[in-house]
Amino acid sequence: YPEMLIGSKADLETANYLIKEILFVEESRGKELHYHIDERGQVWLNLDYTATYPGGRFMSEEILGALTFN
Repeated sequence: YPEMLIGSKADLETANYLIKEILFVEESRGKELHYHIDERGQVWLNLDYTATYPGGRFMSEEILGALTFN
């Protein structure tokens, strides 16, 4: 599943506001954002294609690999 690098926990609060209050209000109503924090403390937001909003439920929790662009 694809993920988007959000950054810090403070950045996650900004993303949460944008998703739930501005961009995907109906789709995310009453639902939580799904993300994980990597070994460097960076927050990654789920963008799984089965979700109806950024941060929707993970299709699968298993991570098979990571591709990092610099």
